[in-house]
This record gives sequence, structure tokens and C-alpha cells, in this order.
Amino acid sequence: MKHKQLQELQLADFITLMGMGAAMGSIFFAFNGSFYWAYALLLAQFVLDAIDGRVARKLGPGQLGIYLDSFSDFTAITAVVILGWNMGIETLWIFISGFLFMAAAAIRLSYFTMRAHQGKKDFIGIPTVLCVVILATTLIVNDYFTGVDINVFAALYAICAYLMISNIKLKKI
Repeated sequence: MKHKQLQELQLADFITLMGMGAAMGSIFFAFNGSFYWAYALLLAQFVLDAIDGRVARKLGPGQLGIYLDSFSDFTAITAVVILGWNMGIETLWIFISGFLFMAAAAIRLSYFTMRAHQGKKDFIGIPTVLCVVILATTLIVNDYFTGVDINVFAALYAICAYLMISNIKLKKI
């Protein structure tokens, strides 16, 4: 018996699912205190996100691709928030800025899914996964050298939230 849902998957979708797996692995390692592994897996998700987009443009996107990509990106957003919490960032200020970051990501991903259904391919704002890498790198570098500065990290959450939903135009990679 064939599974109709699985028959819809294209090569790019499998790459997207690998990226989602990397983000889930990051969450696992963050909860277990292995922050450098969590970081490495967020970098892997970033790379896989770029690859899946190139493959989809070259071979053609599947019907599920836009949805899977958004789920994968949001998994990475969640992972970087969890990484921050597990590295000791546990104040109300970080909770609020983290929520704004996640809300902006949800709005951005929903917006582009809606635009794709309308046949529009404009691309504005900073990509969610780029913000994930910026935040995760900041966490790891600060932790390695000086310890995580709550104010810097909270400000970066807010800045990235703004940039994700801004009108900045970037070339899609």
C-alpha cells in the first residue's frame, strides 16, 4: 500500500526534513547541556535550508515544500530560544524579547507562505534562519569568551525580530 502523503515528497523536501532533524537535534543537545553540538546542528540546519532551496529551484518544488520549509525554519527558531534558555538566560526580559522574536518569525513565515499561494515571489526582510545563526553564534562566542550577556542577547532578539519583518530587500540565495 502506498502512502499518498509520502508520494508528494520531492528531493528538496527530504533535504528540508534533514534540516528539521538538525534543528530538533539542536534542541535535544541544548536540553542536555551540549551547547556546542546544539550550535553545530543549527549551522547544519542553515546549510541544509540553503541547499533545499537551490534543489527546489533546479528540480522544481513539490506541493509540500513551502510548508515543510516553514516548519523547519520555525523549528530552528524554537531551537535557538531553547538554547538561550538552557545557557542560563532566564529573565522576564529575555522571555518577552524571545516571544517577540518567535512572533516575528511566525508572521514572516506565514506571510511568505501566503504570498507563495498568490504566486508572488518577492523577498523582503532578513531570513529567519540567518537570524538563528546570528543569535546562536552570539550565544556561543559570548559563552566562550565572557559568558552570555543578557542585555546583548535580548537586544539581538529584538533587532532580529524587527529585521525579519522589515522591508529590507535581499537577494535570495
